[in-house]
Amino acid sequence: MCNFMGNERWVSKFDNVFHDEFSSSEPTPWVIKGSRRVAGTVRTAGGNGFTAGNVTFLTVHEAG
Repeated sequence: MCNFMGNERWVSKFDNVFHDEFSSSEPTPWVIKGSRRVAGTVRTAGGNGFTAGNVTFLTVHEAG
């Protein structure tokens, strides 16, 4: 399991119908199309891989 920050840990404990799917997911790189630069990571559940999902947690690198 990855090293969670506080907000991500809270979301992973949140009781909803996608809890098991979200809790077992791992963050995947969020890549900017044009530059192919990794801008952060995303974890999602409930979107069948086609949308942001019903439960999504996004981290943004170098956000300030």
